[in-house]
Amino acid sequence: MSLHRVATCLVVLGALFPVWLLAQRPATGTAQNHDSLYQYLRHLEPDPAQGATVRNVVLDRDGVRVELEEGTLWLAQPLGDRTVGAMFTGRGRARMAPPSPVEQGQMKLVLGDSTLDAPIDGAFLLFADSTESQLRSLLSFGPINPTSEAKAIAGEAFDYLRLRQEVTVDPGVLLPLLNGTTSDLFYVHVDRSRGGPVILVVDPTERERVQLRTRARGVSAFRATEGVAQFDSRGGPLTGDQAPSAIVAKYVIDTRIDRSAMGEARFSARATMDITSPVAAGPWVPFYLANELEVDSARAADGSALAFYKHKDGSMLWLRLPTPLEPGQTLPVTLHYQGDLIDRYGDFFFIKSSSAWYPRPLESRSHALFDLTFHTPSNYRFASVGELKDSTVTDRVLTTRWVSPAPMRNASFNFGLFEDDYRIDTENGPPVTVFYSDRASREMGIVSISNARERVGQDVSEALRFFTTMFGPLPVKHLYATQIPYAHGEAFPGLIHLSFITFAAKESGRGDFDQFFRAHEVAHQWFGIGVDFATYRDQWLSEGMASYAGLWYTQVAQKKNEYYFDELRRWQADLDVRRNEVGPIALGYRTASPRDGSEYDLVVYRKGAWVVHMLRVLLLDLKTMNDDRFTAALRDFYQTYQGSKASTEDFRRVMERHAGADLGWFFDQWLRTTAMPEYRWAWRTEPAPDGRHRVFLRVEQRGVPDDFLAYVPVTIKLANGGEGRLRVKVTGARTEMELAPMPSEPEDVVFNDLEGVLAKVSKVSW
Repeated sequence: MSLHRVATCLVVLGALFPVWLLAQRPATGTAQNHDSLYQYLRHLEPDPAQGATVRNVVLDRDGVRVELEEGTLWLAQPLGDRTVGAMFTGRGRARMAPPSPVEQGQMKLVLGDSTLDAPIDGAFLLFADSTESQLRSLLSFGPINPTSEAKAIAGEAFDYLRLRQEVTVDPGVLLPLLNGTTSDLFYVHVDRSRGGPVILVVDPTERERVQLRTRARGVSAFRATEGVAQFDSRGGPLTGDQAPSAIVAKYVIDTRIDRSAMGEARFSARATMDITSPVAAGPWVPFYLANELEVDSARAADGSALAFYKHKDGSMLWLRLPTPLEPGQTLPVTLHYQGDLIDRYGDFFFIKSSSAWYPRPLESRSHALFDLTFHTPSNYRFASVGELKDSTVTDRVLTTRWVSPAPMRNASFNFGLFEDDYRIDTENGPPVTVFYSDRASREMGIVSISNARERVGQDVSEALRFFTTMFGPLPVKHLYATQIPYAHGEAFPGLIHLSFITFAAKESGRGDFDQFFRAHEVAHQWFGIGVDFATYRDQWLSEGMASYAGLWYTQVAQKKNEYYFDELRRWQADLDVRRNEVGPIALGYRTASPRDGSEYDLVVYRKGAWVVHMLRVLLLDLKTMNDDRFTAALRDFYQTYQGSKASTEDFRRVMERHAGADLGWFFDQWLRTTAMPEYRWAWRTEPAPDGRHRVFLRVEQRGVPDDFLAYVPVTIKLANGGEGRLRVKVTGARTEMELAPMPSEPEDVVFNDLEGVLAKVSKVSW
């Protein structure tokens, strides 16, 4: 797992090992448990018996280059009989040159240069590869008293290695050390002579295993890191975010939500997981589990107890399988866990984690089968993912069983003191049931729109019908739309969570956004769930596509054309203001900066939606204003990749098939760069000898490379009420052209009609 992808992961020993073990080093090349390894790394120091004078030692790893020119290097105190670290003080250089323009651009944005070539004063190394043997072959080690600088850099490096302020470090670092295996892990923390520390990593748990990180900008409370570059020097297309590792093929989870005497909800669960792996893994394997949950026990299929490790306030669970996994082998494990997952405020229940309420593997986007049973108070409405197979009430306890018909990425649920179920039968799609509580809203000081449940349900049903017509039918047999006491929305297979705000009364004009918001969440049943995205770089195919679909719904189904274009213009203005602060769409979640985070929404959601809009205009038949090619392309994309993961290149191939043209230039410009043109344009006309009129157009293109290309829609409005529509090719700093002659005198020209290109446009005199 890369250093940036783990959010909050405090861990603690599950009361399985005596405290005195923490002070002892293991007798083999591994730690006895997670806590002993954490303590080893936390207190790691140079070994005074293993020092060496260094002259011109070069460590090259997969695009990471560390040159130790002159100084002293100490091997770290051993982990049992294994050396996994080293400290260097002296003079050297750290180098990295990302191969792709996307990563070069991000490095320039964060570090001010597209490559790293920095003098260093010291380095801390952690490794599970051949680094020890290489160092021993190049250097002569013997007793040298460690300097205070060598000790200090190890302590500083640990502060960055630790996940924020938690009692754990990155799983990609821990796995080979905890399991006593060799891997390509190579982690280097260097002190630059100027500019602060940087971290260079080869992490074999990642598909893009080469990483460059630095201290997070704008975050001073703790030593958080920020990703600067990430790539795979070996080349080839990405097929996922993580390298093959242990996953869960099937979950059978029995969950109980009891009501306490004070009316609170007490959560407990038993989860049986079929753990498997396409490669050798374990015996220690990591999972994510909500911070609020505590594991009581872990057992193998024969009932024997398994070692595990989780802090009560941490989000990472380390589980020791009875044996290491062989490729293709499956081991069932049963966990019992419980905790303060749910808070109550009035009639609202705050589920603190909608998708980490069950253990999720390091490859958190892997798909699994789910067999879920829930026991809840019978007066609570309840909904989950999958198909409802059974529902019974015994002794005021509602027991429901939900089974996924096919593997899915994640599962969620919602419950509460909602009003009676409100069901709408959708004409060409699954029925919709809305869970809503007017009383709970009023308890939070929210005044709901009149007939809130019915109006929201109607929007959800109409969006469902519209998208079914446009994209094709869903495999979902029922869609639950449930109110949550949060400001966001979420989508799961057959289940969407809608913010309580979308049920609330709004000032005039805000209803349009609510329709867009509801349709966005419904659209995820097709894009994000029906068609999953292949890697984080393709996440715009979920969020950007859903945002565009929401706009499309408001324009076509709700006939709000003005709102459609107003939103596009507003997003264009936001992007224009921050054009020098954000990265390209291809960075996915990495566009979000630690100090802000809003860049992700701006780029992946809004610019992603703009990309789809521009493709729509590009495929539009300007003579007939017919959208059929675009609609057919999206339908083709959904039906081709439904039930699987799709990449940006997959989407490009589908769009090219329907466009009948190469669109590589389009995808390169709009997804892999931050370029956004500014057009200053003018026009003039003059009579032609045959009674027609000649039209001349001049366009200055600014703010983008000279080879930036766009086919800009132009509409010529004629004095007789007619109009002519065409596309003009704009590239280079200045474009002048004569358009097709018009049959009558032109009255006006609309450049970049239909907002066909994401650009800042201003009209000037000829």
